[in-house]
Amino acid sequence: MQAPWPPAQPGETILAVLSQMALRKSMLKVLEYNLVVTPQRLVFARVTQKMIGDAAMEAKQVARDQGKGRMAQWGAVVGARQYICDRYRQMSVESILAQDPESFFYPLQQVREIRTGSDSDADDNTTEWLQVQTTTSKLRFTLAGGSADSARKSLRPILGDLVR
Repeated sequence: MQAPWPPAQPGETILAVLSQMALRKSMLKVLEYNLVVTPQRLVFARVTQKMIGDAAMEAKQVARDQGKGRMAQWGAVVGARQYICDRYRQMSVESILAQDPESFFYPLQQVREIRTGSDSDADDNTTEWLQVQTTTSKLRFTLAGGSADSARKSLRPILGDLVR
């Protein structure tokens, strides 16, 4: 994992955001990340419960300020994770990385392969996943915010043959 952060790259555009990716750190510790894709790097933005709660309150207040009713305000709260992803598009990549010390990135030239797939257990429970192979590590995320197929379809036009 790369740190400290390099100087901000002017005009680093956010091309895609994949939400709710869980990374198992140990038997009892699972961290949630959003994947932010730019032309230069893959950014793994850590998402905490506090961030989700803050986003829910902020989204509710925005809906209230816009004169929306209780149902719309409730919908804004439910969509807090998406609100975080939408907010990334108004932030610099450095600001996204600075939100949590467990956020990290890989320059695209270090990424060797991205695979997606699904596994089923004996009870027909399916787990969708995304795996990132770099020159230095291999990370496997469980996808809670979407399917492996939708992740592959989002990333392939941007990253081409890196996505398999």
